[in-house]
Amino acid sequence: MATKTENDYVGNGSTKLYSFTFPYIEIGDVYVSIDGVDQALTTEYSFANATTISFVTAPPSGSAIRIYRRTKSDDLSNVFYPGSAIRAQDLNDNFVQNLYVTQESVNEAADASAAAEVAQAAAQQAAIDAQQAADDATQAAQDAAQAAQDSASASVDATNALIAANAAQDAANLAKLDAAAAKADASTAVNSATSAESNASLAQAAATSAQESATKALIASQDALASAEAALILIENFIGSGVAYDILYQVAAGSAGSKSIDLGDLSSISTCSNTHFPGEDVVTSQTYNMGLGCSSIDYGSV
Repeated sequence: MATKTENDYVGNGSTKLYSFTFPYIEIGDVYVSIDGVDQALTTEYSFANATTISFVTAPPSGSAIRIYRRTKSDDLSNVFYPGSAIRAQDLNDNFVQNLYVTQESVNEAADASAAAEVAQAAAQQAAIDAQQAADDATQAAQDAAQAAQDSASASVDATNALIAANAAQDAANLAKLDAAAAKADASTAVNSATSAESNASLAQAAATSAQESATKALIASQDALASAEAALILIENFIGSGVAYDILYQVAAGSAGSKSIDLGDLSSISTCSNTHFPGEDVVTSQTYNMGLGCSSIDYGSV
């Protein structure tokens, strides 16, 4: 197990004192860095005590603080000469120096190995990424070729769409003209409908008037028929019961002009001759002609 030769911290922007736990030979073997940059003793930090570093300015929040040991290895702590005395302390100091250098070398080798592993993993990942990038580039080239084909096809489609749009515009223009003509026809149809409505109103009025005239004519014909039926009844009574001519006269009395009353079949009367109603003033020369077959009596002015 490697011996710890450094302590790491993360700055918070306010803490200035940071302790360390590894032994050292002299304070010149202790180094301090912030975010990988070595700090200067006295101007940027000092020793608060043998195992505590005091920063002049608190390291920024989130900064990486490293306190580590780097023992001098250029020269031995003690050099022995022939015939000189050898002290145990001097020998121990040399052994401690060698031990610290060895520990630091082991840690640096471990750090280098870890860094190498990280670098190797990064290189492998980079190779994978490179291969993926190559695959992506190949796919991108294929996609670009496909995109070029699609673009050409889209250009053809756009041209066809433009042609279709122009045709649609022409059709729209024709439809606009047809709509204008239809509008004119509709206006004419409206005028015709208005005229037809007016004519229909006139025809309705005429029909109403004709109906009223027909109704009056019907009433008149019904009245005439009723009069004729009444006269016929009187004549039949006259013929069948020997009623005097003056009754027949009274039927037509008060009416001026030539009158004709249908007597039906009077074949039973023996003679048909001109005569006058009894009691009538013959001076007026009013004559009554028993018509053909005695079917009617034609009497003059009464």
